[in-house]
Amino acid sequence: MKVAAPDGALAVFGLDGKLRQLAKGPDRPNNVDVEYGLELDATPTDIAVLTERLGRRLRVYAIAPDGSGVRDISAGTMPILAGAPGDQGAPMGIGLYRRPKDGAIFAIVAPKAGPRENYLWQYRLEDDGTGRVKATFVRRFGTFSGSGEIEAVAVDDELGYVYYADEAAGIHKWLADQMRQARIASWRCSPPRAIGRIARASASTHCRMARVTSFQSTNYQAKASFTSTSGKANLAARTTIQPCCCRSRAAPMEPTGST
Repeated sequence: MKVAAPDGALAVFGLDGKLRQLAKGPDRPNNVDVEYGLELDATPTDIAVLTERLGRRLRVYAIAPDGSGVRDISAGTMPILAGAPGDQGAPMGIGLYRRPKDGAIFAIVAPKAGPRENYLWQYRLEDDGTGRVKATFVRRFGTFSGSGEIEAVAVDDELGYVYYADEAAGIHKWLADQMRQARIASWRCSPPRAIGRIARASASTHCRMARVTSFQSTNYQAKASFTSTSGKANLAARTTIQPCCCRSRAAPMEPTGST
């Protein structure tokens, strides 16, 4: 429920459409994502993480093994977007990423407003030593058109890509692992009053690809899909990148931070 405390809440529904739990407490919760297998007290734990806009923080919930409900396992208040003024410090969009090589889990957060460079904030989520979850800042990254906002964020765990919708420009694709090269590509779509949510993008959208120099071939088949075993929704996005008329440009490197 996207309202101020004390009525803000995370709702848990079964696939039968019935409400199983209403976890109240968040101060204007905004977006939520789920991830699987976070190690807490040496026990793999499935989690749901939401952005709390008015509280300027994250909330992390452990999901019951039978899916019947959730419990708050946040370590303290989990403040984020430190030092950002006004709406730039108000978290809104979120996408969770589980790095395949070591199982490390990250939250990628989009605030209500932000600069043209380094719009997104990335945090590592891990056990604080007491079985609760803390968030450690990793980096800022991501370009922004400067018009509208960025809210829709989706991550492909298996292939390691993060996609986010720049509402007035198109969809950007970056590597989710901060230790690798950052930006992969941007799609600039016509008409430019583009995409409020990633789900609106379709194969019929007429886009020009702003290629980067890492694309050497003229026909690159890019696949973005979540594995069925991960439990994430199937993104089912297949994009064939054809030669374009726009000028190629190199992808900038972003600060890597630490894990």
